[in-house]
Amino acid sequence: MTSAADNLALESYFDTNWSHTDVAWQNVPFNIDKRVAAGLSEWVRFTVAPGDTVQKSMGAPTNIFRSTGAIIVQIFVRRNVGLARARYLADEVAALFLANRVGSITIKNTSISTVGESGGWFQTNVNCEYSVDNLI
Repeated sequence: MTSAADNLALESYFDTNWSHTDVAWQNVPFNIDKRVAAGLSEWVRFTVAPGDTVQKSMGAPTNIFRSTGAIIVQIFVRRNVGLARARYLADEVAALFLANRVGSITIKNTSISTVGESGGWFQTNVNCEYSVDNLI
């Protein structure tokens, strides 16, 4: 797969399996003020960050190249309402990806971290490491 194909596969998987909140996608307009006026109280931002590609085999007619990256889901909930909702959403995101495969993409470790107040919201991040092997 290519970086673009990886991104599309992961976005499609999340879009199909996530129904808890609105999603802000990479490079797609997301008018937060308009959504808040309409009653939005929580949302997530979905990002795929490609990483390195390393050669895992050599000398064969076809060699394996492993590409790695991270899926980053930033969770935003209202401030001053405690951690329960943010942690619930983080656990739901982690459950979608932990020890899972999306096509040929293997999702490995996940981590949840509290960022705290950010832009008028309370932010928690879920980071999921992934890898994909390509035969070239």
